[in-house]
Amino acid sequence: MSDNKAVPLLGLVNILTGAFVGFLGADGFEYLITATCLQGGVNYVIPLTGNTVTAGNTVKNTVLEPAGTLANLTFKMPPNPVDQQVVAFSTTQILTILTVSANTGQTMANGMPTAATAGQGFAFIFNKSLSKWFRIY
Repeated sequence: MSDNKAVPLLGLVNILTGAFVGFLGADGFEYLITATCLQGGVNYVIPLTGNTVTAGNTVKNTVLEPAGTLANLTFKMPPNPVDQQVVAFSTTQILTILTVSANTGQTMANGMPTAATAGQGFAFIFNKSLSKWFRIY
């Protein structure tokens, strides 16, 4: 094996997406890309008043695109987050009453948003040891 080269490991591919998830380093060690690094993508949702939108385990961004102002909406965190996972969402319309809630076995830190203006977004990070979501912005 030559210096400073990475050789893909056979079989270390995400079976759902075909994405490469690991490599064999020049030092002979196997390296895997963590779930946090693989997290990505955008989920577009057209919610109605009273809906609960649950973030996906591997989707970082959710765009809420209701037809107009919503009286109330609940945004729920993913059921199986990894440590330091970031979940973000934005809305194209006003959310008069917004509830951001944890999933089973999780908690939310203080300072969660209670409403949103059109074009506003929020992001949260998960601390696995505390099983708690913290608002980033």
